[in-house]
Amino acid sequence: MRKIIRFLKYIAGRCFVILFVSILAIVLLQDFIILPYFRESLIHRYFGRGSTAVELGPEVTQIFVSSPLGRKIEIYRFQPPENKRITGRAALIFRGNGGPLSQYLVIAKSLAKFGATSYLVNYPGMGDSKGWPSEGKINQDAAQVWRYITEKEQADPNKLIVVG
Repeated sequence: MRKIIRFLKYIAGRCFVILFVSILAIVLLQDFIILPYFRESLIHRYFGRGSTAVELGPEVTQIFVSSPLGRKIEIYRFQPPENKRITGRAALIFRGNGGPLSQYLVIAKSLAKFGATSYLVNYPGMGDSKGWPSEGKINQDAAQVWRYITEKEQADPNKLIVVG
């Protein structure tokens, strides 16, 4: 009987350790789990593989905007041809949490048919945007990019399309 109790304590202890380590790993790696492209972005940044500018092509212009806290926000501007461009019409495109930003160029090209200049935003820690992704930082960046587009790029807030 003592052997059975000892064996059950041993199994219970092992199960507790496995459960504790699993929960700890999930907590520590939650950014990589929630934002899967973030890990790819880190690999690209530290090992030099891939470039968003190259993926998007030569018709896209890279812009950097500073956040109120001094972080660098990476934006890519896709403009329709001169003859189709409508003054003040713009689209603000936020990526999903998976896949490269180049997947969203299709949306920018579709909106260009309606005369909209598109701005594709890289979240903190993705591409050349500095920082670590979080809901609060993404919201701050969105507000800052909105201000940049409406003030510096002179987009009409009533004609601004937000995607994402």
